[in-house]
Amino acid sequence: MGQDLCIGLALLLNELATNAVKYGALSQPTGRVRLTCCFTDGLARLDWLESGGPRVQPTRRASFGTLLGAALASPGGPAPRRFEPSGVVCATTFPAKPLGSL
Repeated sequence: MGQDLCIGLALLLNELATNAVKYGALSQPTGRVRLTCCFTDGLARLDWLESGGPRVQPTRRASFGTLLGAALASPGGPAPRRFEPSGVVCATTFPAKPLGSL
């Protein structure tokens, strides 16, 4: 995994976590975030799923997170955020290398 991809993923996760604490699931005692990663055919898929927080709505203006998600292009496309009634959902796919090849 290249340095640029690592930095992009770190920024994306930081932006999602910051927004979850300020406005999303982690702003409520009952809120939760589920972060999962799976590996298939040389690709890794990272899924962020919020639940138990306030009802979310899409933002009307572009923000750093919006721009970051669009900029973090991967074989599966950008990392778009979806504003589901139960919470924010974000998924991104990127090349995965075995740990021994780092």
